[in-house]
Amino acid sequence: MQLHQIQKSATRYHNPSKHAPRLFSLEVPKNIIEVEFSAFDSCESLRNIALASSAEVGAYTFDSCSDLLHIFGTQQAIADALRNRFNRLPVHSKMYYISYYNQMTLEDIRNLIEIGQNGGLDPSGLQQDCLGMTPLHILACSTVQRLELYQLIVDKYPANLIVEDAWGAIPLMYAIWGDAPNEIVQFLVNSYQSLYPDHEFDWNDMVITLWRADASKAVIRNLLEVQQTLYPGYTINWELILGVLAEPTLLNLPHALSAIFCFLIRCSIAVRVSAIGVKHFRDVMADIWMGHEFNFNRQAWYTETITKLEYYESEYRKLKEVTSLLEFALWKIRMNDSSFIHGNVINRCIKKLKMDLSEFKLQCRVSCGADYVIQNVWPYLLPPDFVRSYVPDER
Repeated sequence: MQLHQIQKSATRYHNPSKHAPRLFSLEVPKNIIEVEFSAFDSCESLRNIALASSAEVGAYTFDSCSDLLHIFGTQQAIADALRNRFNRLPVHSKMYYISYYNQMTLEDIRNLIEIGQNGGLDPSGLQQDCLGMTPLHILACSTVQRLELYQLIVDKYPANLIVEDAWGAIPLMYAIWGDAPNEIVQFLVNSYQSLYPDHEFDWNDMVITLWRADASKAVIRNLLEVQQTLYPGYTINWELILGVLAEPTLLNLPHALSAIFCFLIRCSIAVRVSAIGVKHFRDVMADIWMGHEFNFNRQAWYTETITKLEYYESEYRKLKEVTSLLEFALWKIRMNDSSFIHGNVINRCIKKLKMDLSEFKLQCRVSCGADYVIQNVWPYLLPPDFVRSYVPDER
């Protein structure tokens, strides 16, 4: 789970994470008064974070925080925004700091968002903070994953479900990204289906975001499964996604990104591969999703993979044509066999079995032995295996 909670007793924060690129949420307590200059080193995907209003931030603290810099432009702007993130937003604040309120009950939270004698809602729950996040976004990023909290927020602020934050992300994506329990993901899916069945989401952008954040295969697979559940008729634009992800880069990307890229190629061509009716061809396509111990040229690999797929699709079509001709020839031989036609046997057979001519032809096709013959001839018809050309290293 790419979430991190800091101990309450700390007054200075440094980053102990070994997987900083995957870190998208940090729950920094209010008593942190100093943030070291290297605290968020390599935290490119960091998004959900807040700082105490009096916190001192060292130089270059957010130097590696690509997602935050994309929104605010400068490190100073990031620090200023995060210090004031929850001004006049009590519901957002409670969702962010909820892991530090161990004694807070569901009733306490309900009382927090219901104000006035008539139990009116705190209107701030419908607002977005400086990161574009609603209380539901923050809850989806939290280390505290309680179904009843989700039920409460969605019940009181259903519109939170479809609000996009500053990066265009919906709460569902963060719940999947953070590997929330299945019951919570399922609750969100059911909520979208019942409350906003026709709302359109940018699933392509979600896949790209998770890949760039070095999310695991399990996380991306879960996202794709949820997409199929919510919108089974929706078609992922794999050409767009892989085109973006295959863009040349000067960065030495980690091995995990290469492996996930191969996994996404597998997802993109899965239907086409399964349609190839030759197991040998399907098996030799397997190298596209095997892990690689090096950084490689993704564009070249993608192009080569599509070329390979088209090669085996073409060879399969040729084999179907050849074997079809062979099957028809055996079928014809069976129907013209002298033992069947001598003495007008066909007519007597049809009359005795009470079958019409089409049924008789079908029986001949079944008994002509084509399956056995083709099975033994097939290996001699297979083309040589496709050999990949050398794919140079990106570096």
